[in-house]
Amino acid sequence: MLARSLSSRCAFSALALCFAALLFFDAPAARAQAGPADAPESCQFASEKRLDLDSSTLVGSGDPVLGNPEADLTLVEFFDPNCAHCARFHPVMKEVMRKYGDRAKLYMHPFPLWEYSLPQIQAMLLAGEQGKYYDMIDAQMQTLYRDGMSRARLGALADSLGMARAPFVQALREGRKAKAVLALHRQGRRAGVESTPTLAIGKRVVAPVSRTVGCIGQLIEEELAGRE
Repeated sequence: MLARSLSSRCAFSALALCFAALLFFDAPAARAQAGPADAPESCQFASEKRLDLDSSTLVGSGDPVLGNPEADLTLVEFFDPNCAHCARFHPVMKEVMRKYGDRAKLYMHPFPLWEYSLPQIQAMLLAGEQGKYYDMIDAQMQTLYRDGMSRARLGALADSLGMARAPFVQALREGRKAKAVLALHRQGRRAGVESTPTLAIGKRVVAPVSRTVGCIGQLIEEELAGRE
């Protein structure tokens, strides 16, 4: 059903790009992941789950970063803008970075689960060209819409962030960042990402039950202590 829906909406893109999207988004591994139901007895990383961050191009020197760009400890969060669990996790990570942003850096890496997330992630990348990548993420995470945000809503967000609306909407209509979004998904899959949200501290993935401010902070402290 998803593949058929994607096919009908891909007329603006090249055939090869649509075919790539069909392969990516019809994969059963891509899914949203529930957050912690209750406070965990102990804070922990996911057992035997690591991400292959070294052999991919997930994080580059020019990628937008939160926190201290010179920090040794790197956090990477994989998210989809239409994932409700990601939206609930977003303020958790904002608080984590408020506390640890001087000693760690965070990269938010889009990992689209649904084809209707493509325009929203394109909007993030377009905003990033004007230094507003994280502003666009924050704005999108405020409200989730069934089947994603329309170009009109994304244009209104661009307006609210001080971006020129007309060229922004035109770039969305043309799919100027579509290939880049599919590349982000491919990078995440190659690194071992299967669901969102996924948070890696270094190469180690935080267990879903430990995705709280307190536990993430404790795991960050443990990682930092191990590097001294």
